[in-house]
Amino acid sequence: MAKSHIIKYFLEVEYQYLEMLDTLKELKELVAEGKVPAETLESEVENVNKLKENYERISYIMFLLNQPKRASRKLDTDTLRWYNELKNHSKEAIIDENNDVLCTFKELVRKGKLKNE
Repeated sequence: MAKSHIIKYFLEVEYQYLEMLDTLKELKELVAEGKVPAETLESEVENVNKLKENYERISYIMFLLNQPKRASRKLDTDTLRWYNELKNHSKEAIIDENNDVLCTFKELVRKGKLKNE
């Protein structure tokens, strides 16, 4: 995998994260207007956190990727922990998980908007 592939993957996950933030903002507005119960927002926190964790994981990888080269090639414990955690998840699985969370979340917001129209 080349650096350009990692950057492309990061941008895709970042777009999903930013889309989730926009959808979350809409949901909060619906809750404030009383169109959606507050419990709905609370129940979606776990799904939102999955997407956030995926974004933070690839952000950390980008941080490491942009580190200056060191004379020593030895990995520190944090880097090894992140590497091992990432190894257990394929990039396709993370993108699919993010898409599932976004679809569910957007559907919830869309239903909230349609109820009171």
